[in-house]
Amino acid sequence: WLFSIVKSDTDQDGDLSSLDKQTLGISDVGGKGYTEIVSDVDNLLGTAFKDGDILLIIYRSDGKNYLAHVNLLLREVESTEELPLGTEIK
Repeated sequence: WLFSIVKSDTDQDGDLSSLDKQTLGISDVGGKGYTEIVSDVDNLLGTAFKDGDILLIIYRSDGKNYLAHVNLLLREVESTEELPLGTEIK
C-alpha cells in the first residue's frame, strides 16, 4: 500500500489537510512493515510499477516535480530525479 500522511500543520491554518506537506509511506498488503519513504510532498502526481518490484512515484515539492524510484522489496528510495514537467503540472 502507498500512504499519504499529513503529520503537521505546515501551512499554519489550524487544520490538517491536503494543503499541508505530506509524507509518503509504504507497507505490505496486510498493512505490516510500514516505512516512510518520501517527505515534504506538496502533491502526489502519479504512480506506476516498473519491473514488478520498483514503484515509480511522481510528486511535487517546493515548486519542483520529482520522480522517485522505490525498491518495494527493500522499502527504500533507490534514486530521485527532478523532472522538467513545467510549472503547469501541479
